Amino acid sequence: MNSEHEGSQPERGQTSPAAACPHLDGYDPLQPDQVANPYEWLRQARADSPVFYMPKYDMWCVANHAFAMEIYRDTLTFSNQAAQRPQTPMPDSIKVLIGDQPLCAAGNINFTDPPDHIRLKRVLAPAFMKALAGIERTIQDRADALVEKFIDQHAVDIIANFTWPLPVATIGKLLGVPDEEMTPVRIWAEAHFELTGGGRLSDDRAQHCWRSAVEIDRFAKKLVEKRRQEPRDDFLSQLIILQKQGEDIRDEEIVTAGLSMIRAGTDTSSQTLGQTLLLLLTHPEQLAAVKADSGLLPSAIEEALRLRGPVRGLIRTATKEVRLGEVTIPAGAKIYLHVGSASRDETLFEHADVFDIRRENVKKHLGFGALTRLCIGAPLARPTVRIGLKTLLDRLPDIRLASDFQTLEYTRSMVVPSLKRLLVSF
Repeated sequence: MNSEHEGSQPERGQTSPAAACPHLDGYDPLQPDQVANPYEWLRQARADSPVFYMPKYDMWCVANHAFAMEIYRDTLTFSNQAAQRPQTPMPDSIKVLIGDQPLCAAGNINFTDPPDHIRLKRVLAPAFMKALAGIERTIQDRADALVEKFIDQHAVDIIANFTWPLPVATIGKLLGVPDEEMTPVRIWAEAHFELTGGGRLSDDRAQHCWRSAVEIDRFAKKLVEKRRQEPRDDFLSQLIILQKQGEDIRDEEIVTAGLSMIRAGTDTSSQTLGQTLLLLLTHPEQLAAVKADSGLLPSAIEEALRLRGPVRGLIRTATKEVRLGEVTIPAGAKIYLHVGSASRDETLFEHADVFDIRRENVKKHLGFGALTRLCIGAPLARPTVRIGLKTLLDRLPDIRLASDFQTLEYTRSMVVPSLKRLLVSF
């Protein structure tokens, strides 16, 4: 296999880092069957070569927990600045559409490094926590209202009818946005993660995803402007108030905080809810245990985050040449940190591929990141999933998969692949 890539031709007599690095032949994180289930491939990688090169994407994949934690610890060497950079250039038609109003990308906490990342988290985290006051009552009310809409149908796509609209409505509440204005959020969020984690897109998909990026950008900018004129008791208003009080947060960083909330806050919660439900429905004994003792729900959710967390992988950039184990990664290289694989590392989790809601060390998973990269949205995601699941199990006690043979399809992303549908009956 010729694994050398443009821009990294070795000098005569030398071997490029890419050519010298192990490869995992046949592995492609964007092949539909591997998007649905890459874990057989990655089990092999963890055993044989936990750092390997993916020539098709010009990335070094990191598959085990120990090296993943090295990346989380060393934020200077493993930069986050390209974490959500679009992998397909903006089409000319979109450039014409935005004109002299470029998209707001600066200051997004999801692709900043220290010291900016720490500065932003110190402002965003307390404002977010303050906005969460009373949110569990909101989640419960929205969950009950959603079930009422389909409880008489006896069969439904639970993704479209529950696991997506619940976190969307919850985020809408935190932003002070009516439900009807949040309708496009699923399209916006999935398009974002396809654009940033879907490889090179076709012309049609690129047009769709970039147009969605324009729509959500304009939505967030208008929303922030409204809150400046008429502050409310919501997350963005809290940030604006803190800014006026002298906190170090810039205008564009308030906009990108709203963008992150809408995109990442909805998709990740939706996927965690859907995947936890799927795991319970396909493991009857574990489902029965949760029904008998709802106190097991939190650990079931953590185990689902470990086994099928919403964030499949993250993209980092090496700021200098660095070694991980026996592999040398060159400066400027893109690294695909496969957190889904790291959370199944057999050296840390016994019977790592088994769904076990009583697993004692489950919280060592990387489903919500680690260390300074721990997701600030986790305090919202966990109660959303817990209340959502309990509502479904209480209101639909005989809920089951509509078919044991339904094909599980995902959106095309190596970052956050979204389950498109899950048919259940009751």
